Amino acid sequence: MHCTSCGFENPDEALFCMKCGTGLTEEKTPIPTTADLPSKSSASELGTREAERRQLTIMFCDLVGSTYLSEQLDPEELRDVIREYQKVCAEVISRYDGHIAKYLGDGILVYFGYPMAH
Repeated sequence: MHCTSCGFENPDEALFCMKCGTGLTEEKTPIPTTADLPSKSSASELGTREAERRQLTIMFCDLVGSTYLSEQLDPEELRDVIREYQKVCAEVISRYDGHIAKYLGDGILVYFGYPMAH
């Protein structure tokens, strides 16, 4: 079987070209290009939403010195400190239209620009 990329003659049972590594198939699937994408008018005719690109800022912040605190405080006191820290962070984050994606121990993963773009 001849490779369509480099022309190398491969054994009939080969699945890939032994010279260039291209997959050997009877039919070659064309690589889609931007010309193959539906136009804006056809997307709106189909009732589908058009994809949008937006700026997303991801921030991770954690409580500095929490390891030291965990050695000095009782677990219940440490829990109260971390909860108060998370509460204050949540207030500031919501003030700037941020979205808390995840609480990770003493850290917080935050998105700005999601779900609402700025």
